[in-house]
Amino acid sequence: MKIQCPRCKEIVELERFATSEQGLRFFCGACGEQVFVENRRYLPPPAEAPTPGDGPPPIPGGPSDTVCPKCGHAQADPVACHRCGLVFARFDPSLLPPDPPEAVAAWERVREQPQDEQAHEAFQSACLSAGRLDFAVRRYRHWSREPGRDAQAQRMLERVAQLGQASLGAPLAGAPRDNPAATIGRVLKWLAVLIILGSLAYVAVTLLGRRD
Repeated sequence: MKIQCPRCKEIVELERFATSEQGLRFFCGACGEQVFVENRRYLPPPAEAPTPGDGPPPIPGGPSDTVCPKCGHAQADPVACHRCGLVFARFDPSLLPPDPPEAVAAWERVREQPQDEQAHEAFQSACLSAGRLDFAVRRYRHWSREPGRDAQAQRMLERVAQLGQASLGAPLAGAPRDNPAATIGRVLKWLAVLIILGSLAYVAVTLLGRRD
């Protein structure tokens, strides 16, 4: 996600930022400053007087104690996910598609035998067959928060990303494929049409030449 810095006017990538009802605070990599963009729609409660020391929320830098329920990203900001942009207060769990049963069962085998590479492959294949690689990503991101699991979880996330890229380049299941015999028939058909058109053009040119 990118934003234009109101100070230096450069377009920068939002990497370190915090959101709240008051607005957005982020670190600009172009000018090296912490910038606060006020939410113009925010109106503080009229009955509450401003407390000294209140201000924009600090940029998260502490422990990652908030996990996004949609993508599994861990962070310190409790307002919105820095990876997928989900606003936690507006999240409705019922909108998520149900977890694929085959993938859930395969994940339980991964939990029982975390060092078994075949268990991981079976889990990832089940997610791919169900068209739910997002489920695998979410499981591995949650898994990375467990002690001693971060390196293995990151390695598995790379495999899931490779599966996703490979599936984008693969032909759709059940898509019709060209029959070689049908392809040759179409080529011969167009050749016949071209021959007929060439013959007609030759006859027309010959007749016009005789009239002259």
